[in-house]
Amino acid sequence: MKTNVCPRCGNTEERYFYTGFKGRYCRLCARWQRVLLDEEETNDLPPGLPLDGDYQLGFHLSEGQKEASKALLGKIQESDTLLYAACGAGKTEIALESVAFFLKQGLRVCWAIPRRQVVLQLCARLGEYFKHLKVIGVCGGHTSDLTGDLIVCTTHQLWRWHKAFDLLVLDEPDAFPYHGNTLLQGILKSSCRGKILYLSATPDEDLLKLPQVRLFKRPWGVPLCVPRVLIKGRVMLFMQLVAWICRHPRTLVFVPSVRLARRLGLLLGLPIIHAGSKDKEQLIQAFLNRQINQLITTTVLERGVTFEELDVLVYQADHPVFSAASLVQILGRVGRSPRFPDGKGMLLCRGKSEEVKTCLAILEEMNA
Repeated sequence: MKTNVCPRCGNTEERYFYTGFKGRYCRLCARWQRVLLDEEETNDLPPGLPLDGDYQLGFHLSEGQKEASKALLGKIQESDTLLYAACGAGKTEIALESVAFFLKQGLRVCWAIPRRQVVLQLCARLGEYFKHLKVIGVCGGHTSDLTGDLIVCTTHQLWRWHKAFDLLVLDEPDAFPYHGNTLLQGILKSSCRGKILYLSATPDEDLLKLPQVRLFKRPWGVPLCVPRVLIKGRVMLFMQLVAWICRHPRTLVFVPSVRLARRLGLLLGLPIIHAGSKDKEQLIQAFLNRQINQLITTTVLERGVTFEELDVLVYQADHPVFSAASLVQILGRVGRSPRFPDGKGMLLCRGKSEEVKTCLAILEEMNA
């Protein structure tokens, strides 16, 4: 008996299949659009033409970035590849040469990211680099135009294209909600007919099995921030938090829950931000503009944002919500600007968890 396979998400579990009036379909991904198992999905993109893939950065890549860029171009033509680079090492800029190569061949390219906010930022950034191309962003609230020379989208939106892309750049494959989501992983693979380029500072074991290019040194040569770890009881941790805020006028305080963020915000008189904040964009912009300089945040700001002259503290860093990858990303917010390459990091814990130990080991290895 032939195994049923969903043409969109790759599901093979019988319990998710349902037979309707028109035939059998997969209920796992039916929320986007029903696809019959015996129905071949169509490609919504017109055939590609060779494009002017030249790009302008406005600055020069470091020697390390140039070498990584060339190595990446060689590998991605042969197989799926991982670009394993430290936070702030310039993964986006290193990948541009590969993107330009595929575009110049008349091949279709998509840049996918798990989170909507980063899609809009990156779309504007790539539009500045590729001034001669139509770069479009596709995410919630931005789905009216689905055809462009270069598509930037959330991983949720990839259901719109079937076997459409010759190069699919997956930025932050370890980020929520893509990481560990077999449905989104299946949809991503069904949207790509060519090679997948993974960009990550914190890849999991499966990604580390791929051919890879590594770069752990930031362009300005300053080592990554390795935090001080302080282990105390609950009262002493709070006192240390207060002392930190007094000594570090421009800082992000990461906490494991919205409830704790609200409590600390009231006690310390500081603004808070989390995934459900209605004024999230305004708070980020205010912090960028230095209208506010101290902010309590959940993991919503652990990646995808760059602030100048920043110190970072993680409160209750041994909480299960903070994985080693999450902590590495959080500490990667420090020193991301050549104008302010230094910064301090602190992990406040009631015990030194394995995740904290792994985070320290990763950062020390990158700095070696």
